[in-house]
Amino acid sequence: MLQWMDGFAYTTVGAELPYETKYDLHDSNIGPAYGRNGGSGFQSAVYLYGPNFLIKSLFGNHNTFWQGKAVRIDAMGSVGACFMGLQDAGTMQVSYRFDVVGHLLAVRGDPGGTPTPLCISATTYSPGTFHYIEAKTVINSATGSIQIWVDGVKVASASSVNTQVSGNATANQEYIGMSLNSIGAGYPGVSICDMYCLDTTGAAPWNNRLGDCTVVTQVPSGPGSFAQFTPSQGQNYQNVDTIPPGANYNSGSAVGQRDSFAFPGLPSTDTIYAVMPMPYAGNSAAGSRSVAATARQGSTDKILPNVSLGVGSVYALASSTGTGALNNNIVETDVNGLAWTPTNFNATQFGYEVTV
Repeated sequence: MLQWMDGFAYTTVGAELPYETKYDLHDSNIGPAYGRNGGSGFQSAVYLYGPNFLIKSLFGNHNTFWQGKAVRIDAMGSVGACFMGLQDAGTMQVSYRFDVVGHLLAVRGDPGGTPTPLCISATTYSPGTFHYIEAKTVINSATGSIQIWVDGVKVASASSVNTQVSGNATANQEYIGMSLNSIGAGYPGVSICDMYCLDTTGAAPWNNRLGDCTVVTQVPSGPGSFAQFTPSQGQNYQNVDTIPPGANYNSGSAVGQRDSFAFPGLPSTDTIYAVMPMPYAGNSAAGSRSVAATARQGSTDKILPNVSLGVGSVYALASSTGTGALNNNIVETDVNGLAWTPTNFNATQFGYEVTV
């Protein structure tokens, strides 16, 4: 099951990133200049420097995960540089890092200094270059295992090792960025984009290594079948087609009110693993209101889980600590339950609806 994906191109405001923990994160930590696509289009990255890190809560407790990220380290620091890990309620089970000369390694827990690796690559990687790094982690005190892949090639592995630190042979949080225990002197920085995290439950392809992925952000390009909110100016889609969101908006208060929009088409050669609608919404006054992201293809609709809104705008995603099947608004199949293709994606409108 695909637990999470992020390309960081939907905002330039650190506080708006939909992560439960954003340690010492600033607006200057986000931007297309940090990405591997040279600032092209709506593609971006997060830059985590020194003690900056993010923590994302995952659905359920699982013992096996694949994580994938485009990673660029700008320096190795005095003890190397951590860039991701898996936690059980705040306890790091396994962390991944570079050592001081550029080997890529997996470490049990999050020790300081120069820890003994569970496995380590023979190849060294130079700072300043993006690589797509994927890791498979099986958490167990005796039969744990690790695989590390770089740019589609397996470079390190270990089996029958202890990958468990907490009292549970599971993880429920993804850790992204530098570690307070391993930054050392020099405060190295890491740029991260085009990331995914999945457990190995459910159907293919969302239960195994996906390979190098690009997370593309799109905004509406035209009107859809519904324009029931009141626009502050122009047409409804023109008020929600900028990143970051501008001063214009669409407003609605009646349950069932809905907007939907056309989006730019994707090339016929693309492979689409999932789509994640991200309405930017808020309540203008005290009270309990909810909104849901929507998808529509022809006359068939999919309404995603309700998101309760407070005063002020946020990216309205289904709760990351909930138990729903739609995983932070991640939609693995189209409205008819079929695998996404450029054809059915290009025929789908996305939008939002007042639900409570």
